[in-house]
Amino acid sequence: MKRTPVLIVGAGAVGTVLGHHLRLSGADVTHLVRPGRAEPHAAPKLLYDYDDDEIKLYQGYHVVEHASELAGRDFPFVVVTLDGHTSRTEQGVATLTSLGDLVRENDTVVIMCGIGVGLRQHYLDVLGIDEERLLFGVQGALAHQADPTFTAPPGKDAEAFARADYCYAHPKRGTGFSVTRHNPTEAERFASLYNTSAASRCSYLNPHMADAFSGALFAIYAAWGLKGWPALDEVIADKPLWTLACDAQREILSLPANGRFGKLAAGVMGPKVTAAYHRAQERGVRPLDLAKFNAFHHGAKVRAQDVAMLRDLAEEGARADQPMPALRDLLGRLDAQGEPHELAAQG
Repeated sequence: MKRTPVLIVGAGAVGTVLGHHLRLSGADVTHLVRPGRAEPHAAPKLLYDYDDDEIKLYQGYHVVEHASELAGRDFPFVVVTLDGHTSRTEQGVATLTSLGDLVRENDTVVIMCGIGVGLRQHYLDVLGIDEERLLFGVQGALAHQADPTFTAPPGKDAEAFARADYCYAHPKRGTGFSVTRHNPTEAERFASLYNTSAASRCSYLNPHMADAFSGALFAIYAAWGLKGWPALDEVIADKPLWTLACDAQREILSLPANGRFGKLAAGVMGPKVTAAYHRAQERGVRPLDLAKFNAFHHGAKVRAQDVAMLRDLAEEGARADQPMPALRDLLGRLDAQGEPHELAAQG
């Protein structure tokens, strides 16, 4: 059987777990990594599956350091796992430019996983591709690299956990990845490929929902971080802070860029509904500790990017003559909290 070629830009936790599931589905996976990083990311990799409490072997993939090494190859799909901040750095722009040179003259569909104000337009401009060839993707399975922060869940195989290079947990519905239907035909084609193995599931996202909530969630992470990343119920129990975070969330959802859908969502996502949503997520990824995962990721590794995203949203509000008082209050508290030590970039 001929394998469908898929290029993944990045080979950190997200890129590796995505590659593993695509490989299980019969894809011929290649990872494009930073110069000098091919050897550390070479196959095989050991992945601990929180759901099955066992090691999964990811092998049979390729790693390259320069897009020019792929000249002449046809990739139906390219998934870019760079975050929004990295996508705008000098190195990120250079990577996207070389990627555009690789795919611009063919029918490749690019799936971007980064989040940021105006990021979609940035991708379209740098890649030089048509609107219908750019989708947005979200990793549903939470994934992290091996780190002393994490220990094996109680009663689970500590030896297997200790051997892993990366660990991941699916939400209880089994959705490992989601893709927007900016181009329904191509979104369905990617989902069909991903779903071949049945080990994980690719679902669809409404583009308006993805745009609105991708920014709004950061208000909740901000409040969680201000409390020091305890169990979620402790954050919800702090009613003044939780209300402030939900008010900031409403302000973000109500931005003109989010249109009518954002206004409707702002009317629905009050403190009770927001609490129910996040409690369901917390339950859904057990035995992975969601508070510990968010502390590792949003509290340290990408905290600076998260805060920058909230600042960008506040400025977007200012341009639209929306004062965003709750969001600006949160930003003031984050400034007073100071910057924690950031983890070294991975992938």
